[in-house]
Amino acid sequence: MLRAEAARANGGEETEAAWAAVELVAAAQVAVEEAAVAEGAAELGAGETLWLEANARELNGVSFTKGCYVGQENTARMHHRAKVNRRLFVAPIDDGDTRRRVAYPDRGMMVTLRRVEAPGDAAIPDWLAPHLGSDPAA
Repeated sequence: MLRAEAARANGGEETEAAWAAVELVAAAQVAVEEAAVAEGAAELGAGETLWLEANARELNGVSFTKGCYVGQENTARMHHRAKVNRRLFVAPIDDGDTRRRVAYPDRGMMVTLRRVEAPGDAAIPDWLAPHLGSDPAA
C-alpha cells in the first residue's frame, strides 16, 4: 500500500525519493501514536478541550510567562491551582465512551477525554505518568 501511495504522490511514477517520503511520513505517524500525543481537530476537539487537558504543559506547548492567547485565563487558572481534572488519553476502543474524540478501528484505539484519577485502560506514556499523581498539573 505504501508503494502505491508513493507512486500516486509522484504522478504515477514510483521513485526512491517518493518512496522515502512516504516511509518518513508513515514512521512519523507511528512515533506520534506510540508517544500517545493527540493532534488535529478530530483528536483535540474543536473548542471542546482546554489546552492543559491536551497535555500541553507536559509537552512544553504552553508558556506562563509571555504573550496573550485564546484560553489564557483558563490555562493560567488551571496551572496556578495545580488542578487538571481531565486529560486526553489514547485507549482501546469503547463504543460506550461518551467522551471519545475519534476512533481508529484498524488500530483498535481511540482518543478520549477521561478523568485524571480514573484513566482506566488508557495507555499512559512515560512522559505523562509522573504528572498523574496527586498534583496532576505539577
